Amino acid sequence: MASLSGVLLLVHISLMATTLFYYPSHAIGQDVVEQVCQQTEDYQFCFNIILRDPRTRAVNMEGLCLLSVAITIDHVREAVDKIPGLLEKATDPVDKQRMTTCQSNYGAAAGDFQRAWGSASSKAFHDVLGWVQKGSGQVINCENIYRQSPPIRESPLTVDNHNVIKLAGITLVVLGMLGHTPPCPPPSPGRHSLLPPANAAVHVNADNQLLNQICNQAQSYDFFFNVLALDGVCLISVAITIDRVQNTWDIVPSLIKQAADPVDIQRLTTCQSNYTAAVDAYTKAWSSASSRAYYDVLSWIQVGANEVIHRENIYRMSQPIRQSPITVENHDVVKLSEITLIILSMIESGSTGSEKENF
Repeated sequence: MASLSGVLLLVHISLMATTLFYYPSHAIGQDVVEQVCQQTEDYQFCFNIILRDPRTRAVNMEGLCLLSVAITIDHVREAVDKIPGLLEKATDPVDKQRMTTCQSNYGAAAGDFQRAWGSASSKAFHDVLGWVQKGSGQVINCENIYRQSPPIRESPLTVDNHNVIKLAGITLVVLGMLGHTPPCPPPSPGRHSLLPPANAAVHVNADNQLLNQICNQAQSYDFFFNVLALDGVCLISVAITIDRVQNTWDIVPSLIKQAADPVDIQRLTTCQSNYTAAVDAYTKAWSSASSRAYYDVLSWIQVGANEVIHRENIYRMSQPIRQSPITVENHDVVKLSEITLIILSMIESGSTGSEKENF
């Protein structure tokens, strides 16, 4: 059951959402709601949530930002209240540990979205962006913990997680329409690879076209949004890399079973170990990106990429020389890593003040 202070906070937020930006003469109409929702991951979800809320008729665009955060807080609180019951029902120690982590994630997310609401109420929209991305990152962590390592299962909070992410996406779209969230970054004028020359053996070009592709892929990516600042695109590129690494890790056991040559079995077994290490490195990179510790992101990306590069080279550094059965996957992971490094260089070149201290 929600605490009294929590209930009072939600009532306060609900009332303030309809008073701080109550301008009937400038209230948004259905056409604006449609324009917002067309830019989100799930049009129908957005339309139903926003248009059916009676408070929508009393707000302008700034008020819609405040309202979307308030609705997100409602959903986060529902998930928080649900978790103790899920913990009681869980019998598997792994499920208990994961759900305990989710409880911590959602506790942090609740604070982040409340801070986003406070920033929106004072029209500090850049701060809203940061808190919404941080809060949604916590929820994404809760979702991903169920699929980043065996046993792979669906989270009991999957529906809640998706709904919170969709709601955060609505807020980001509104911020974008208010001019506070740029779309995918413009193409870099030149190549900015930070991978060391020693990796040239499997080096692939991370050019402007690939950077645009990552932006396009982000628009349909399950857990992210189509309107992001550079730090959000960084998160997306790492998350997509984690998916690619995890998918490769999943196919290696079957390749080992199919292998007949002892040398191939040994090489694939080594690959399995290196991809396990790569999953861990990229997961740490994502965690660092979510807290904007970009120097750590750089370090973990290089660690993960080197693990993959070593596994590619093992097939060519000694006899018998063969093509790795996961060559395509290796190259894809390195490409994705270079995209993240390009984004990091763009963040560094455009950062000032406290952001600069993160490098």
